[in-house]
Amino acid sequence: MNDRVWPAIVAHRGASARHPENTLRAFEAAVEAGVDFVELDVRRCLDGALAVAHDPTFESDGGASFAISELTLAELKRLRPQTPSLDEVLERLRGRVALEVEIKNVRGEPGYEPGGATVAHDVVAAMSRQAFADAFVASFDGACLDAVKDCDPQIATGLLLESSGDLALALEAVAGRDAFLLPEAGALGAAGRAFVEQAHARGIRVCTWEVDDPAAIERLFELGADAVETNDPAVGVAVRDRVRARDGATWVT
Repeated sequence: MNDRVWPAIVAHRGASARHPENTLRAFEAAVEAGVDFVELDVRRCLDGALAVAHDPTFESDGGASFAISELTLAELKRLRPQTPSLDEVLERLRGRVALEVEIKNVRGEPGYEPGGATVAHDVVAAMSRQAFADAFVASFDGACLDAVKDCDPQIATGLLLESSGDLALALEAVAGRDAFLLPEAGALGAAGRAFVEQAHARGIRVCTWEVDDPAAIERLFELGADAVETNDPAVGVAVRDRVRARDGATWVT
């Protein structure tokens, strides 16, 4: 990734509090709000194309249910015209904002691929094709992140962790592989500043999700969190700017 300023605000699925999530409209609004990163979700379609969508299934206007993994991108766009491809988003946002690209590869969901090698390869290929270097790839699936590194060791990765996850175990798992650890906000709050300092001592940035209350965002920054994901970028950016002005911003390479 290019040089960045911390602490940072990440727009969770774009400006999703005010616009349909994971759409170009939501991403544009997040950029206009001044966020540091836009977070988006990626799923593989039947034809291998990568769609930007959070859920594995959706209902059409007629009430029929469809799995993204069972549709080609063209079919998906006919049913949900607002769904962009990863290539479309990369092309639109290149040079304007950094990205957190979350690969959705969840055991038990339609389209799950053990190890995630194919979807990881395709995401890396899209980033290369679109010359989008200012991004990191995140997932709850550690094997999928290993596959990303197999494709391109230079791409930064980040392990997502549910609220019930073991933070100490996750920190050991990412050490030497990932640039980021992304625990849920409640879990990070319970772990406290000591955990963040342990991560920093091992060269790992801590990004937490997803918080819309300004006081809660500020508390997470006070714990040392490097980035906070929010559905309401305008609120998050205001807190970030206040914290940077008060405490000073940190440039890193």
